[in-house]
Amino acid sequence: FGIGPMNGPRVSVIDLSMLSNEVLPYACATIGRILLEVRERIPAQNRYRHPWVLVLEEAHNYARPMRADEDRGHKLARLAYERIAKEGRKFGLSLIVASQRPSEISETIISQCANFISHRLQNPDDIEHFRRIIPIQARRLLDQVMILAAGEAVVFGSAFHIPARVQFDRPEPGPYSQTAAPYHDWMTER
Repeated sequence: FGIGPMNGPRVSVIDLSMLSNEVLPYACATIGRILLEVRERIPAQNRYRHPWVLVLEEAHNYARPMRADEDRGHKLARLAYERIAKEGRKFGLSLIVASQRPSEISETIISQCANFISHRLQNPDDIEHFRRIIPIQARRLLDQVMILAAGEAVVFGSAFHIPARVQFDRPEPGPYSQTAAPYHDWMTER
């Protein structure tokens, strides 16, 4: 984790994908709090030598906006990641927030994002959510997010000189994540 001698891997993956929906927000809240508190305790002169980037995959499951019916786990997770979004950079801790439902991410977290990479979006709520938070010059590009192909994205923010539609290199081998098409198998079964 970048503490002490560098003799381990530079990337650590904490896979919580098998946790139930009831347990996931508590686990995410605990991990977020621990990581921020560890970073706060690193002497200021050493914080930027080995910064951390925390990737919140499927963030809509635990970094939701505040709701009237919010349970304790989701509240703790939301507060932990809102705090990291607001204060983490000064401790060398940054976030990458990944979600298929950007409208279901805390506005406090989204407001702290400097850069956006948007792949294809279909839900009108998600598109409208982006329309409200992006710069005016990127809004015309947002009209294209419903027709983006696999690997294409609209990018904007401080890391990009101008908002643009880009094509990312596809990974090799690709992920096993295509949409199921059982009729192909049914046609070949005998």
